[in-house]
Amino acid sequence: MTSFKELCALKTWEMEEAAWQEYYPAMAAFLGDADLETRKRAVARLSRDLMFMEDSAERRERKAGRGWDIPHEARLAWLISELERAHTRFNDIIPAFIKGLSVSGDDTVLMQTLRAWLGGMLAAPPPGVNPEMVEAALLRLQSAGDETPEDRAWLIALLDHPSSLVRAEAAHTLSDFGDDQIALFALIKEKELLRPGIAGPFWSEFHMDWSRSPVDAALWMLDILEQRSGPEPSLDEMGYNGIDFYLHELCSTKPEAVRRMIDGGHIELATETACEMHELIAGMEPLLIELGHHADPAIARRAQMQLAMYYRVMHPAINDGSIQYWPEWDGQAEAFSFHSGEKRALWFIVL
Repeated sequence: MTSFKELCALKTWEMEEAAWQEYYPAMAAFLGDADLETRKRAVARLSRDLMFMEDSAERRERKAGRGWDIPHEARLAWLISELERAHTRFNDIIPAFIKGLSVSGDDTVLMQTLRAWLGGMLAAPPPGVNPEMVEAALLRLQSAGDETPEDRAWLIALLDHPSSLVRAEAAHTLSDFGDDQIALFALIKEKELLRPGIAGPFWSEFHMDWSRSPVDAALWMLDILEQRSGPEPSLDEMGYNGIDFYLHELCSTKPEAVRRMIDGGHIELATETACEMHELIAGMEPLLIELGHHADPAIARRAQMQLAMYYRVMHPAINDGSIQYWPEWDGQAEAFSFHSGEKRALWFIVL
């Protein structure tokens, strides 16, 4: 029997059809594994391979003039039956599948099959399946490119849905609407200030290509950060990263943005942002000096290490031997050594 590790190591996108027919039942057997993480990984691999990798392999084979006997939709019907069977024993199987569900946008047959299955599940959820997760997944399977004004109004109404998952998915779906995006950014901001949890999902597609954004994303998010009514829901509650995550990337070279974060009391975010780049950023050093004096040891240490590694600066608050400066290392270079533990054992050296 092929081990789980061996199955996961296979380059499935290179396999021919006969290998796929052996692979699927072998991997599906691990849906019943006693270990939760193994079950989750088996679900993720089966989903990825069926939705994307097998399709790629099939197209390659057909292009080479070789047939492919099992239709993709038949394979999906088989997987659904395997998931349902395994779920009767472990009710984490279907939630794991739904959570990671993604389909190629041009595969309408798979879309229709999945929508029908999820629609039935929404009407009668199996044990352990949150209906809000199912509703969010149905939104995720909305076909791009054929939206109507009615779709837009429906999705905007869902931004006020009680569920953080459904709100987030509606916001993410709206990001594909090409008309009047400036108005959409304004609407999302307005609603985010009152109830956080949609700005990050809305932005997530734009983050792949910042040039698509009709607004200055960093300023848009900083305004939200300073004015919103409370913190964002967690990643698990939204299914997407929030603006706090995106800000530390968007503003990693902007000392003025880090200043606003510090002044607003968002110290952890300011630290993550100031330390994001593994290089010297003009104007960031004074802010790192300030953060290096913070009462929270974790924040102070992160800033102090950033200064030593990339700015060649020994922070004045370091007096415990954790970082040491060597102005003439070996007579040819300067160095900073980093030490850990009560005995301050050498951790690493930066020349």
